[in-house]
Amino acid sequence: MDNHYQLKCPRCNEDVYPDIVPVDNGTTITYKATCPICDSYIKWLPKSIFEGAKKGNGKRRKSAWSAKSLGINYCEICGRTEDRLGANEKLESHHKVPIEHRGEDVRDNILILCSPCHRMAHFLRTYLNEHLFHLYESGVHDGKPEV
Repeated sequence: MDNHYQLKCPRCNEDVYPDIVPVDNGTTITYKATCPICDSYIKWLPKSIFEGAKKGNGKRRKSAWSAKSLGINYCEICGRTEDRLGANEKLESHHKVPIEHRGEDVRDNILILCSPCHRMAHFLRTYLNEHLFHLYESGVHDGKPEV
């Protein structure tokens, strides 16, 4: 993992290259930065910077795939064609498995979605990851508690 982020430690007030430790909470991996001098917590770092979803400047990487490059002129969820989209809506590339969760920017991992369906897909992914994880942790599988 690339450790090129210099941060100021709030405890010892030194500019340091922090120790960065991945922390897996069961649904995602985040990165904890600690001071190598005094071993105090500095801050959580965004996983996307380390795992390729964002550039070093914090902006998201664009997919190599677009509706135009794939020759798709409709949303693969609702079926609306480009000419039926609203004024501020467009067709967008969506990764089925996010780049930051080790998904790849390959055709088999791409859906073309209209803006509203794309927002819904991200909302549902976040909701399901946060809420269904607790069911698995509690021993409930396939709707039935483990005996």
